[in-house]
Amino acid sequence: MSTDKPLYRPGQTIHVRVLALAASDKTPLADEAVVIEVLDGKENKIFREETSTDTYGIASLTAPLASQVNLGDYVIRATVGLDNGMEAERVVEVTEETLPKFDVRVIPDSAYFAPHEAISGVVSARYFFGKAVVGGAVTVTAVPSVGGDK
Repeated sequence: MSTDKPLYRPGQTIHVRVLALAASDKTPLADEAVVIEVLDGKENKIFREETSTDTYGIASLTAPLASQVNLGDYVIRATVGLDNGMEAERVVEVTEETLPKFDVRVIPDSAYFAPHEAISGVVSARYFFGKAVVGGAVTVTAVPSVGGDK
């Protein structure tokens, strides 16, 4: 099971997707009943919907959050196949916290680099109000462009 993000605010919508596979051979379980429930931070069931998987074993739905909700860790539970009852859970957080917005820029020292040449440049991150983001970790992964040397 997956969601579109790990952190939500009141009033947002949780997008849930379930991939149901047979335990024996990992083939998709088509047309299987799926029950998806959402429990809030105080373990109150706030959402429940029954659906079924498609040909590829996928079921998806949206669970809207009210603007006034209990905050905390929400448990999303999917039960596939009402007979055998395979169950999966995912925890997401619902909080009032607003994450700071910032801009990240990568400025290479050159317009291009030769194959196997070390790539160098500067990574800059600034909040939109102008202050530099400090203490962040940066990982840069380079992949060749289409048609490039591998």
